[in-house]
Amino acid sequence: MTIEGGYLFLLWIAVTVTNLAIIRDIAAPQLMFCASLGVFFSDIFFSEYDIYVYGIYLISLLIVTISSFAINQGIPFPWARLAAKGVNFKHNMQSSQDFIPVAHGLLWIASLPALAAMVYMIWMFGGLASFLIAAKHGTKYFHGLGPLKTVVATFYPISLYYFALLITRQRPKKENVLFYVHFLLLVVLALLSLSRGTLLTHLVAMGLIWHYSRTRFSITFIVVGLISLMSVASIYGVVRETVSYQDGVFSLGLNQSGDENTGIYKKEWMHAGTWPLQVVLDSPSVDKHWGLTYATVITNFVPRKIWPGKPAPGGVVFTNEYAPGFYDEYSHFASGLYPEAIMNFGKSMGIIFASAQLVVICFLLSKFYRRMMIKMHSAGRTRKSILELVMYTYIIWGSAILFVGEFTSVVIGVIIKILVLISLYYFTRLKLSLGRPIVTV
Repeated sequence: MTIEGGYLFLLWIAVTVTNLAIIRDIAAPQLMFCASLGVFFSDIFFSEYDIYVYGIYLISLLIVTISSFAINQGIPFPWARLAAKGVNFKHNMQSSQDFIPVAHGLLWIASLPALAAMVYMIWMFGGLASFLIAAKHGTKYFHGLGPLKTVVATFYPISLYYFALLITRQRPKKENVLFYVHFLLLVVLALLSLSRGTLLTHLVAMGLIWHYSRTRFSITFIVVGLISLMSVASIYGVVRETVSYQDGVFSLGLNQSGDENTGIYKKEWMHAGTWPLQVVLDSPSVDKHWGLTYATVITNFVPRKIWPGKPAPGGVVFTNEYAPGFYDEYSHFASGLYPEAIMNFGKSMGIIFASAQLVVICFLLSKFYRRMMIKMHSAGRTRKSILELVMYTYIIWGSAILFVGEFTSVVIGVIIKILVLISLYYFTRLKLSLGRPIVTV
């Protein structure tokens, strides 16, 4: 740990504790941002970086903390105000108003297109073995299969909504078994994708749902869980890159050499936020894109055959212009909040623009958070409040990932999940001709 890194680490701890003291919820937006800054920027504690990188890190911590004070006005909201209103924060699992029937049959029907799409993709590549090798280089061999991949991805928000509905109250074993089978299929889909983030992100989302619906997680549980998840992600990253199939035998290629690229533990997540930022800041000149990478949220839906010269998203711009040769033409490194803003508006204006983005995100999320918590703990659980909770989970996670993610990929991913959830919400409210709700077990 460097001297500067040591001071920043102590400051990060102080900011995290301060935000926790103000909001008193380990999973509040500000704490999620602190977690992102502590995990994906953790290399800043151990390696030397430019003074501007340190400055941007300090700005981020400052904005997150100010948003806590400004939104909550020095009052630990919503817990203090809820208590003042006489609201019992502890969720009564036997409350009749919290019992929400689960339309298992409709949820399973909604899941079938995703399962069918995965089976079709495996068939397209000639079997499971060939599919897994293709998944290892997904951006190359899955090129043009975006619609199919999107259909497969609908399984995850369906499963999360299923989980959120199911845990509103203790249920018969048969109902739980149906969900366990559904979740097992999700695990299979996630593992087949060879994506580290897919399954781990879903587990985090399930944890957030449980935290707000059943039992509050302790700080110790959060810390241990986060370390465990990142360790699994590191090992799984090596599995993805070294998996091979020869003579009918799969090989993971794991070894104990300790090399970051070939060893059993891969920790690129530690500098996922700092490396792109340092690369962009070190560039002698910036070819400004004037916001076009953000416009790709819309233009990405236009086929390149129709618009060959359409703008490229932030990750493509970063890899092609600032890290050429880092990946092949089919793979790109995620840009991150500040690097993408700098690529669009230059170093000074980019930092200001990204800081303004972070301010808006923090304040909007805090308002959404306050509204959701009041509804959840004063009016009881309803289908609509559960829907908002699941939507909030995806939005807060996507916002925290914006520190290291590509704006277009994150925003489009969140929008698709929200659209799936809203469609699912109305689909599961369908009624039979006799007016009875469809509830199958």
